[in-house]
Amino acid sequence: RHVNGSWMVEFHLIAPTTAGPLYWTYDAARISPASLLGFSNGTCGGVPFKLTGSRMGNLLRNGPLQRKVCGDVVLQANHSSVKVFMLPYWAITVAPKATPDYFHRSDRISGPEVRLDLLFTLLRPERSLDVAPHGLIGQTFD
Repeated sequence: RHVNGSWMVEFHLIAPTTAGPLYWTYDAARISPASLLGFSNGTCGGVPFKLTGSRMGNLLRNGPLQRKVCGDVVLQANHSSVKVFMLPYWAITVAPKATPDYFHRSDRISGPEVRLDLLFTLLRPERSLDVAPHGLIGQTFD
């Protein structure tokens, strides 16, 4: 039997901000593999918010479809992906993709239909950091 491997299907971010704690979740199970229209939710300082890839809510011109500012952290939602700016150090992009078996296998049995691809980008030169980036996803950044 062929196994494609493991995929991330949920992304949870907990971050201290100047507006209070940020809790944000992106769950691939809530996304249609046909449209990949993104949907995520969270709280900023205890106040709930939602980000969607659809054209509703607080629309922005010439930029992302939606933006949520939580203290010194900015979340920008486009059609399916969300970019999180944890200034001044990191940008994290979370982008859903349909799993290969969803479109290309007629004998698909079960499993996730959408995976989440993650991209961590350091926004400063590494030599300017007190501690070099290290660790695994699921651990904390120093």
